[in-house]
Amino acid sequence: MSEGLSPENELSEAIPPSSFIERWAIGILFLALFLISFSPFFTRLSEVGPISTGAGRAALSLPLMFAMFWRDKKDRAYLVTPAARKDVLLLILAGVIFAGNLVFWNLSVMMTSVANSVVISNMAPVFVALVSWLFFKERFTRTFLGSLALAIFGVMLMMSDSFQASPQALAGDALALVNACFFAGYFITVARVRQRVSAASVMFVGGLASSLITVTIAYIFEPQVWPHTARGWAVMAGMVLVVHVGGQTLLAMSLRYVSASLSSMMMLLQPILPALMAWIAFGEKLVWQQIAGTALTFVGIAIAQRSQATKSS
Repeated sequence: MSEGLSPENELSEAIPPSSFIERWAIGILFLALFLISFSPFFTRLSEVGPISTGAGRAALSLPLMFAMFWRDKKDRAYLVTPAARKDVLLLILAGVIFAGNLVFWNLSVMMTSVANSVVISNMAPVFVALVSWLFFKERFTRTFLGSLALAIFGVMLMMSDSFQASPQALAGDALALVNACFFAGYFITVARVRQRVSAASVMFVGGLASSLITVTIAYIFEPQVWPHTARGWAVMAGMVLVVHVGGQTLLAMSLRYVSASLSSMMMLLQPILPALMAWIAFGEKLVWQQIAGTALTFVGIAIAQRSQATKSS
């Protein structure tokens, strides 16, 4: 025993206190989802194509992401060691998957209604649970699966008035479903690599990979990649700062402490948040489907969170 330390003090020295991010991981994740929920609005307002909007979002955030990464000396030293090769590959994979997410998400927003794109894209929790069960042998309780079904039903009820089933929107709906698969892959990959590396590494190394892919695709398929007016650059800046630097970084931070299954399930709040914001800020009335759907979604997520907390304790 160290001189001058009681057993209690020695124990407190050995076990570091939980970090701010760990204590407030759910709140940070909620804030991340709130910021990411602005993405379809910026995409619709953008004066460049959907792929270019996603490419600009990833590429223009790189200077800030690099600054965050450069400050993390521990991660920089770790990522150049032979032991980090697997994690570097996972970071690159996360970037490749995120590039697919950006491309298919932005295309779906332009080819179908925002409601359709948001609802279908947020089926990602189903794919996260399926992949976690098939490939990582994760077991889910009936309570968790029931709460997931309840939350999904709540979102569908909440968006039932806005959701449109039409042949014209079919291609956009299909792209939204593909995007859900990419989003699920991103959650799973980042949640695993975040156990060993920082969020700054995820955002810079992964962001570098996703930028190279999306910018290349944008130049191939779209006539104009960068905005040409002050308004266009303002919209792009909003997308970069609010959605990517703010929302996506906070999401990566929280994924170390919140499971991929639960965090992806919380993505179901994305279609709900704009309606609640309109109600609070502008006094817009909520119809009974919105009220009931919102309540069911929150109840489902709360049950899932409690179920996973009980399982881990």
